[in-house]
Amino acid sequence: MPVGVPQPYPVHIPVPQAVAYPVIKTIIVPVEKKVPFEVERIVPVPVEKPVPIAIEKPIPIPVEQPYPIHIPIYKNVYHRKIKGHNSRSSRSQNRTYKG
Repeated sequence: MPVGVPQPYPVHIPVPQAVAYPVIKTIIVPVEKKVPFEVERIVPVPVEKPVPIAIEKPIPIPVEQPYPIHIPIYKNVYHRKIKGHNSRSSRSQNRTYKG
């Protein structure tokens, strides 16, 4: 048997790896048993649906008739009140409405 000599570097030694192998196991799954039964043939039957019919019928709608009314219209008349004879600006004059 060889004698171990110290090495200046590590030596890798192969290590056996675990090998996976399949496990076969029977699992019982409860299944509801289906019983076949006869089904009558489904035949499409046309069904008449009510169709709306357009009927023209005059409907009287009350409309208010225009009638004349009197609206008084007044012109705006300015009356000047001069505060002083030396004021030339139009803003310095009071304006009053006569209505």
